[in-house]
Amino acid sequence: MCGQLGKWLRVAGYDTVIIKHSEEDHILLKRAIHEQRYLITRDRDFLELDPGLKTVVYLSGESLDVWAEKLKGMGVNWLKAPFTRCLNCNTLLEKTPLPEVFPEGVPVDAKSYWLCPSCQQLFWLGSHTEDMMQRLRRWQGGPSITLGIGGDLMIGRLVNKQLSLSPPSYIWGDLHPVLGQTNLNLANLETTLTRSDKIVPKVFNFKADPEKVAALQEGPIHIVNIANNHILDFSEEGLFETLNTLDRAGIPHVGAGKTLQQAKKPCILERGGIKIGFLGCTDNEPTWRATSSKPGTFYLEVGDIQALEEPITSLKKQVDILILSIHWGPNMLRRPSRHFQSFAHELIDLGVDILHGHSAHVFQGVEVYQKGLILYDTGELVDDYAVDPYLRNDRSFFFVITLQKEGVISLRMIPTLISEFQVNIDPDPETLDEMDQLCREFQTIPERQGGELWIKL
Repeated sequence: MCGQLGKWLRVAGYDTVIIKHSEEDHILLKRAIHEQRYLITRDRDFLELDPGLKTVVYLSGESLDVWAEKLKGMGVNWLKAPFTRCLNCNTLLEKTPLPEVFPEGVPVDAKSYWLCPSCQQLFWLGSHTEDMMQRLRRWQGGPSITLGIGGDLMIGRLVNKQLSLSPPSYIWGDLHPVLGQTNLNLANLETTLTRSDKIVPKVFNFKADPEKVAALQEGPIHIVNIANNHILDFSEEGLFETLNTLDRAGIPHVGAGKTLQQAKKPCILERGGIKIGFLGCTDNEPTWRATSSKPGTFYLEVGDIQALEEPITSLKKQVDILILSIHWGPNMLRRPSRHFQSFAHELIDLGVDILHGHSAHVFQGVEVYQKGLILYDTGELVDDYAVDPYLRNDRSFFFVITLQKEGVISLRMIPTLISEFQVNIDPDPETLDEMDQLCREFQTIPERQGGELWIKL
């Protein structure tokens, strides 16, 4: 198995390195510490694949133990030993006797079995290798596309005035080429597109002139969530004009409509032979809840999994990838509560592949759960908001996800900075450091490549 897989990898253009003794290559050890991307495992048949950097490294024999102690002594805390950890949740596995009942797909003749105490997943000698083989097939075969995801896109107020003086491309700054390279871009439209004066009494009301939809087209932003706490800032009239403006511009939308049926209606887009389904919802502004006879948003309370059970299970049958965009939670919180995390896990278990969270105005950590990707909060994409000097709501990320029919392959996080009503790529490593720490709190370990963070599923 090991030799065949190694040959296959070399044919595919990968470098392969085999370390049989812990003292064999000090240079490689230094590289492993510096680049933080090498996998060290006691399973001789299990290889860490790195399609971006084209390198495969593994240890054979018992030298893992010596290397692990050496790395710990150097303060390296990213060491993974996959054969001892669950592939789904990264929990340490526990040796278990021969199962009385074998789940489907588990061989009855394996030499040893391990059980995850967290998610109860059963593993066996060779199961990690099989998983890697499946991943390799996905990487080497089948079409893939890229999906760009941004947080709140607020082009009203001062941004609207700026767009009256500048071309539609102005707000995109030097992030614009990135948007142009993806196959599909999604954002939360945090404003109405209307000339309505029927303002709803509240602290902040956002609207942009309908013709400013050209900025979305210029991005391009291909689809928007409109289930949020600003879509009815100018009453039902403002909602209707926003819907009509988006429709005329050819920009699909989810999460709000003239009835609850329209608000819950999914959108299905196809790129590269991959069907992607979108749903939108919010836990903001409960009085804006749409009904069978009243316009509004697809409103739900966080934790109400039943409200999403039928929409998700129905859409899942029609698409390869399902994305739920949710405007949820309080403002200016850097971490989601345990209640929100539990709900996110339930949504992935139900069939969501990517959870697109927003509303806090600041970015939160990313979690890989099961085979799903949870973006708890994607922060701000474009706005005119006052900047908190500590939480720095002007800093966020643009998230580029590589997809295949079978699921998410990788996530690329590009740091962004809003200034003068324009988003640009942020060169400050402090943003990367903070996101790295937030992700690690979810046991999700990003890799740093240049001025970006990467997560590979």
